[in-house]
Amino acid sequence: IKEIGVDNYEEYINVISLAILFDLRDEVTEISTKEPLNDRLTDILMAHSSVGKELRFKEYYGSFCDYLDGIIDVRQFERYMNEEWYKSSEGMYWYDSHKSGEDIYTGYWSWLAAACLKVKKEVTHGTVQYIPYDVI
Repeated sequence: IKEIGVDNYEEYINVISLAILFDLRDEVTEISTKEPLNDRLTDILMAHSSVGKELRFKEYYGSFCDYLDGIIDVRQFERYMNEEWYKSSEGMYWYDSHKSGEDIYTGYWSWLAAACLKVKKEVTHGTVQYIPYDVI
């Protein structure tokens, strides 16, 4: 995981999320202290001080930060994931990949949502189809 290169913010968030889920956070600590893509969300996930840092892409990642900051509770977060997250992902490269004639669909998993639940020590098995609860 130390060798993974990231080309954009979404990839960076996924690397951090997977590191958290598989207990490899220390493996990306060196990357996260040097990465220019750091913001409020990455700092919270990596347990760094996020005081004064702005969140990139607030429209898409705002609910994740709100949950991590305690502004919304787990039920509100799961409601967001069930009702709004997939629709808000329309600009992502994987959106509607299940409709492709190519063999590219791998599922609609939000590694970030699962990582947020793990960071908050919320290990119950919920009912959100987009959260891979088994890896928390």
